[in-house]
Amino acid sequence: MKFTSAIFAGNNFISKLIKYIELLLIDLPALFIRAQKSDVIHMQWCSPVPFLFFELWLYKMLLLQGKKIFFTAHNIFPHHHSKYFSRSLSKLYALMDGIFVTTEYGKQKLESQFLFSAPVCVLPHGTMFHDVSSVPQTSAKQLLGISSCNNIVLFHGFLRAYKGIEFLLQSFAQLLSKTPDAMLLIAGSGEKEYVGKLQALTEQLHLTSKNILMHCHYIPVETLPVYFSAADIVVFPYQHIYQSGALLTAIGMKKPVITTSVGGFPEIIENNVTGKLIEFGNVSQFAHAMHELLSSQQQRETFARNAFEKMNTHYSWKNIAQTASECYVKIMDEKFNEY
Repeated sequence: MKFTSAIFAGNNFISKLIKYIELLLIDLPALFIRAQKSDVIHMQWCSPVPFLFFELWLYKMLLLQGKKIFFTAHNIFPHHHSKYFSRSLSKLYALMDGIFVTTEYGKQKLESQFLFSAPVCVLPHGTMFHDVSSVPQTSAKQLLGISSCNNIVLFHGFLRAYKGIEFLLQSFAQLLSKTPDAMLLIAGSGEKEYVGKLQALTEQLHLTSKNILMHCHYIPVETLPVYFSAADIVVFPYQHIYQSGALLTAIGMKKPVITTSVGGFPEIIENNVTGKLIEFGNVSQFAHAMHELLSSQQQRETFARNAFEKMNTHYSWKNIAQTASECYVKIMDEKFNEY
């Protein structure tokens, strides 16, 4: 949906309607035509309900032609899902020749929640934006209108309740008693009602423009380096998650991270080695972790370096490609029993 995504980047009803029309009239027919030249089709995401019905019909047609279809279940369940969507996902997984997940946690959830016959392969996600040109931190702060004296805590991504942003705000308010020059930078788009709740909470916690900067809008990819370069640490206070593209971006840009010990995070972050792992909801622990990292440049650099080396050793894109290729071959040869 490149055309409408470029023009209608918003999250309103009209933009969604236009994208869905494009999905039905352009994207799915184009997928079917392109699939005629392929033996293997690998899908990364599925359509929303009720449009998933049309996508399932398309897959059935391709399977009748002898095509092999793979699906990457980035989210085993959508973060906001209904029972109706669960039934649709069951039908989707049942059609697949092979299913990829990004974490062992995701594999366990998938196999415990759904009945299907397809083999499941854990294919970790590599770092993101590791090859972009960096921006000096001082310059990045100037571009964002932030004083060079501030220690920046960055939260980046779509603003959703499951990401624990309220927990972050409460922890940051406690952090200020020890680190008064800290600034929380929240960057990402969200539903108007939810953004309003966050803004109301900042007022209740007496957080002012001196210590918090909220860019509650879509952040274009080309400006991501500015936000991450400005940051001293990047935080992921999630309540639940399978895997996070924002985390992989932070690691790729060699930034130290603090995450909660939920979902697939512990498979990447080893506490006090590649970052800080904290208990979701433990405000004091989160505040202390932020204070500890902001107080030690050496620790920040060590964590960032260790996480980047781990990702590019164990989860390099070369290794990921090799694993994916092996999975394709094994399934095509019907010799996938070891996965």
